[in-house]
Amino acid sequence: MFLPTETLLCCRRCDSRLVYPETASEAGARQWYVVMRCPNCERAQLRLLGMTTMNELDRELDRGTAVLTRDLRSLEQANMAEFVKRFIAALEAEAIEPMDF
Repeated sequence: MFLPTETLLCCRRCDSRLVYPETASEAGARQWYVVMRCPNCERAQLRLLGMTTMNELDRELDRGTAVLTRDLRSLEQANMAEFVKRFIAALEAEAIEPMDF
């Protein structure tokens, strides 16, 4: 049974695109039972997925993880740059003393 990941990752109740696999267990040689959960409306649905769909889902989850990791690094860099600016301004204003550490 092949289902496109767009179908799997979209909630049938609220149309959220954030559905994710919560648990998975083997249902035979080439099938899996997967509980898909929507974080918006908390709907959980048990799906029977074939290996082709599981592999596609795995690739999509890896892609999503890479996007989130890239965005996190970008946010961390922006936050650190702002912190450094404030720290330099505090040093220049002599607002930091040894007892602050």
